[in-house]
Amino acid sequence: MKLCTKCNRQKEISAFSYDRSKKDGFCCWCRDCKSKCHRIYRELYSEKIKARSRIYYTTHCDKISIKRKNHYNAHIEQKRAKAKELYKLHPERFKRARDKWTKENPNKARCAVRRWTIANSKRIKQNRENWQRANPQKASQYSKKWRLANPEKVVATVEQYRARKMMAPGTGITERQWKKLMKKYSYLCIYCGQKKKLTIDHVIPLSRGGRHDIDNIVPACRPCNSSKQAKPLRVWLLRGSNAEKFLVPGQSNIELSMGARDNV
Repeated sequence: MKLCTKCNRQKEISAFSYDRSKKDGFCCWCRDCKSKCHRIYRELYSEKIKARSRIYYTTHCDKISIKRKNHYNAHIEQKRAKAKELYKLHPERFKRARDKWTKENPNKARCAVRRWTIANSKRIKQNRENWQRANPQKASQYSKKWRLANPEKVVATVEQYRARKMMAPGTGITERQWKKLMKKYSYLCIYCGQKKKLTIDHVIPLSRGGRHDIDNIVPACRPCNSSKQAKPLRVWLLRGSNAEKFLVPGQSNIELSMGARDNV
């Protein structure tokens, strides 16, 4: 037993914190009295404590970040389990805090989502496949809706898959690049000059060693693209009715885009 000099009560030795400067090795005040005094001090001098903490953090930010990372890595499983329990108890509070942080830090949020997606790609793919098998009708409706809302992305994705399947060289083409390319030619077919639904056409076909990148791609309507297929460009243009149909109306577009491609 030990007497607390603050509340003048006899308490168990376990109720006192350690203090090496004392003879018996324990503080003169019990834990309850110390916590009450600390709470009162923090309430009275909150601004002073915040200013002092801010100064310390700015001068020791590297040291603090390393210490936090080491502590987190040493107790990662415990922290994750505790976070899950708290999320189950207070989901709305966590959602509000997450939304607030995302609005204040959009770039960090995007990077965090990208890192998590890359680290959990297999898990995401498996979950998506399981959901599609469990909800085939919803998956079909969602897929149709997405394709209608993102036609340019669908075109770029399909051609990327086709090029990868054929093991074609090249860096590929993104949705943004495809939109810029169509805008460059005023959303007209480069061969017939008509405004139709455009598809990606490889000037040098992939089956003949052409590259799948922006330098070898032009916008073409489906009839022209289907007619050309894997034929060399000059052979296709000069074959029968193609010369009369395509060379005259589309000549300016073809010359602008393929003036340097004499070997096609």
